[in-house]
Amino acid sequence: MIEGERLTNLRPGASGQISAFESGHEAYQVYKGIGLEKDTEIVLKKYLPCTGPTFVLIQNQHVVLTCWEGSFLPNRDFYKDHLPGAAILVQGKNGSTQIPLLAVGEAGVITQVLANGTHLEEFDRHWIKPDSELKLLQRLERDPVPLLVRAGEGEHLLGCHLTNKIYVEYLKA
Repeated sequence: MIEGERLTNLRPGASGQISAFESGHEAYQVYKGIGLEKDTEIVLKKYLPCTGPTFVLIQNQHVVLTCWEGSFLPNRDFYKDHLPGAAILVQGKNGSTQIPLLAVGEAGVITQVLANGTHLEEFDRHWIKPDSELKLLQRLERDPVPLLVRAGEGEHLLGCHLTNKIYVEYLKA
């Protein structure tokens, strides 16, 4: 039995310390890539509107359709095993951020792709790799809502598929 409360159940402003992850090694590497590890202090900043399909332009030539939790790629099935837009870090006008946090029309350079194995190959096939230029063209909104959390020095957008697998112990105020 895993001790603690699921991150999804925290209220805005609540803080805790990550006590466990309910995921495999590959998923854990994605968490680590954005600074979420066991014993990391985390604060739930707020709930945000969930982005549906997000159209991004890569290298001014190739349009890719991503979602914050997964990516729908032209002529392919929906990837339930996640090729997340939130796993793509972009250096934009306001510093390094995830695709779902970019403003429509905002451009930047991809600095990191938090994926490995076949997911990384699929990103690479669509030119989603470090040093590629990216511009957010359009975003559609939908439910449910992701969470904006602060962990260490960074703020991260996490969807329910991730927050349901992270357990925290509340910190005493």
